[in-house]
Amino acid sequence: MQVDVSGGPVVRGTDLKGKLLFEIPLPDMNLSAIHSLRFASGSAPHIAVVATADRHTKRWRALIVAPDGKAIYDEVSDNWLNWLVARKADGSAELFLIRPNLVERLRPRAQ
Repeated sequence: MQVDVSGGPVVRGTDLKGKLLFEIPLPDMNLSAIHSLRFASGSAPHIAVVATADRHTKRWRALIVAPDGKAIYDEVSDNWLNWLVARKADGSAELFLIRPNLVERLRPRAQ
């Protein structure tokens, strides 16, 4: 499925016919990066977002949103953050949070 994403203080994803698929509020921040990934092959996709405040505030936000729209990871930092997505042949992916001098692998907890 192809999705058109528009960013700003609210991230909206629509299908090619204009139907709203998701909306993620980012109060006082703007979209910097967004990735769709599946933590397990055949599972519903999660959305990983990095948002930034203005350059004078120096704040970054890393957010993972589950298919049901709930945030399963949300961190605000005064250090630069970014995502690295490593895709696997089976369609799943590993997600890494990149920070200055640290790379951290993130996965949802088993329920």
